[in-house]
Amino acid sequence: MRVFSSLRVRLLLVVFAAFVPTWLTLIHEVGVRRQEALQRILADSLNAAELAAVREEQIIEATMQTLRTMARAVSSSPAGCEVLADLARDAMASSDRYLHFGLVSSAGRVLCRVVKEADAGVVSHKMWIRRNGTGSRLSIFYYRSPAIHRPALLVAVPLGPDSDAPGAFLFASIDISRLTRSSLSGKWAQDPATVFALVDESGPLAGRTPGQRDLADALNRTMTDLGAGDEAAVRVVRDPSGESWVCSRAPIHGRSQNAALGVLLAVPKDHAFRDVDAARTRGLLVILVVTALALVIAWIMGGRVLWTPLTHLVDATGRIASGDLTVRSRMAQRRDELGLLARAFDAMAAALEKREQDHLRAQEAIRQSEQRLRRLGIHLQQIREEEQKRLAMEIHDDIGQILTALRFDLSWIRKHTPAENPEKIQERIARMFSLLDSGMESVHRLCGQLRPRILDDLGLAEAIRWQAEEFTKRTGIDCDTRGVDGADLPAEHALALFRIFQESLTNVARHAGARRVEVGLTVEAHEARLTVRDDGRGIDPEAAVSPGAFGLMSMRERAAALGGSFRAGRHPDGGTVVEARLPLPAAASGENHTTEESGT
Repeated sequence: MRVFSSLRVRLLLVVFAAFVPTWLTLIHEVGVRRQEALQRILADSLNAAELAAVREEQIIEATMQTLRTMARAVSSSPAGCEVLADLARDAMASSDRYLHFGLVSSAGRVLCRVVKEADAGVVSHKMWIRRNGTGSRLSIFYYRSPAIHRPALLVAVPLGPDSDAPGAFLFASIDISRLTRSSLSGKWAQDPATVFALVDESGPLAGRTPGQRDLADALNRTMTDLGAGDEAAVRVVRDPSGESWVCSRAPIHGRSQNAALGVLLAVPKDHAFRDVDAARTRGLLVILVVTALALVIAWIMGGRVLWTPLTHLVDATGRIASGDLTVRSRMAQRRDELGLLARAFDAMAAALEKREQDHLRAQEAIRQSEQRLRRLGIHLQQIREEEQKRLAMEIHDDIGQILTALRFDLSWIRKHTPAENPEKIQERIARMFSLLDSGMESVHRLCGQLRPRILDDLGLAEAIRWQAEEFTKRTGIDCDTRGVDGADLPAEHALALFRIFQESLTNVARHAGARRVEVGLTVEAHEARLTVRDDGRGIDPEAAVSPGAFGLMSMRERAAALGGSFRAGRHPDGGTVVEARLPLPAAASGENHTTEESGT
């Protein structure tokens, strides 16, 4: 999920999230519009049914007026059938809604008729008579002609003055399939794909076009299967080919005594929701364009307002982390929150720079103080060494000569002592010789500790061998000096390495618990290296850097005073190893002398 870790991407997500309610509102609005479209189609079918009922009422009223006029003419003329025929032909010529006229007795026998088209369904008049009786003043009866498959209304009026018990009826058959021509109005009347049909309980009676009958029949059956009863209903159904339709059915509340007529209005789903889908598409496009534009603006402005300044701050922070404390944000003039952050950053950088400068000045002062102390230490060390050298020479020259003279005098006394009591005198003289020998040995030892003359006379290598022999005599610890080179060194370098060697032996005797010590001295072109290794318990790493380790500290200072290095630590094979490296002046470095350390 590193993609979402970017501040710019998060800003885009926030902008996109701001448009989510708009998208949800649009989706909800589309659903509401689709429901409104369904309700409009249902309302259109109801309006069509009402228009069909009004049209039917108008046709019935006009037919009743025509029949009453014909009834008066037929009743007043002895040639009633001829008069009826003439009037019927005139009526059918003036209007194409009439299928035929006729005169039928109360028993159902056709007395005369005028037929527009051959219609075998006239025989059903007997059934009509039986169902409606003979006492009706007016009868309106719906039937479907089995010969021409047209829905029709039979409108009958009694003939004669005795209307309560008429002997015959004058009737007219009206083609009601033409109700579909004038009932549908509005936008669906202009859509050729719209299916509009007159239906009854057995199926569709007539449609807008002849080819829509089968489709209307299938849709009507589907509506019935989906539970749409006699009441108005709207459904989304599929025809046999799989196409979706928005189908509405509404009853026609007319005056026919047995009719169950209704209208069926079916619109292809894509036509029904065309406006809704177009509005949805437009809305989606608008929101998509606005969202994309907002994201682009957020990307560009976010980069200029947030991303670029923050990148500068991050870069400046990285430069500060790398040690460049002079860097600044260059955004302190901004007046927004980033400006506050930039000013705080600059103040922090300035404080760090000042603190670093103070720290550098303090370090320089400490360094200069260390140099002065080191020079002072070197000077004091030189003074001490010179003083020790002078003391050693004075002790050797003065006290040594005195003790030597006393020994000579004592020897003379021994030779010239009288023979009386010789044993006591000789015993006392022997004790005096012993004291003189001890004093002279102490003088030699003190002179060697203060300033070994062998270092000045024979050089560093011989001084190390002499000191190793003395160490072995004093402690019993074997000291191997086969790795000691015999090259000459400058006096100050030789003295520093000898003192480091002396202190190393002192530490071995005090702390190591060792049985053997190996010493190596190597003089190369530009460096002298002294190593002292024991086989003892090994130095503690913390003790090596402890402030109380004065011996190690003095060795380290001696090496540092001449620009060298010092190291003390555990050897991988056990024990402790001490190493001192001193750079040699170019003029003092002679041939390279390298001697491998013994036993390594």
